[in-house]
Amino acid sequence: MFQNPVINAHTHTPSNDSVVSWDVLGKRNQTYQKSGKILYSASIHPWDAELVNPNEVPNLLQACFEEMQPVAIGECGLDRVCKVSFQKQVAIFKLLLSFANEKNLPVIIHSVKSWSDMFNICSKFGNLRYILHDFRANELQTRKLLEFDTYFSFGKVFDNPTKKLHDSISIIPKERILIETDDSSLPVEHFLKRICVVLQVNKEDFRKQIISNTQRAFRLEMRNGEVNEGINSTLF
Repeated sequence: MFQNPVINAHTHTPSNDSVVSWDVLGKRNQTYQKSGKILYSASIHPWDAELVNPNEVPNLLQACFEEMQPVAIGECGLDRVCKVSFQKQVAIFKLLLSFANEKNLPVIIHSVKSWSDMFNICSKFGNLRYILHDFRANELQTRKLLEFDTYFSFGKVFDNPTKKLHDSISIIPKERILIETDDSSLPVEHFLKRICVVLQVNKEDFRKQIISNTQRAFRLEMRNGEVNEGINSTLF
């Protein structure tokens, strides 16, 4: 059972009270730490889409699911800047979405210059919840994404906030905002402070908001409730 105040929605460094991204191909991982204070998401990054046979993906995900009990699939998605075949990225991404749909897990999205593609694919998986990692889309794209079951995760972008960022975040309900450290060595408190400056909100009040948002985004309250009700579970 996991009842810690989760605040970091996405990181690559195993750390308490965080959701740690785990690559099922083993190309990008640090040491796995089986801990009641660390949560994991699991996936295949779009940069690695050519490294795996699509037929192997379901078994890889299932093995990870049984061992680690991830709370999300991701980060995964589409990246038109990297040199990996876009067609292969799409194929792997759809397999990951199908698995997430089967397991009723939210999906942490990596999208680089691919939002129009993302809209088309995600609309076909309308029951899924999407957590938009390192969100940097413009206002028009943000409005479209708000039509989905989406949460918007911010981190390094707040170290150099732009007008585009201000325009986008101004229309996102505070109940759908998350924060992350991603691959930064800076603590999550740094990013909490930065986002509070931009939003002009009280840090301690917004900390409570972020914790509540993160618990809800990953359905942690529901999972904890199931355990508390005595339902047999091997989640944590």
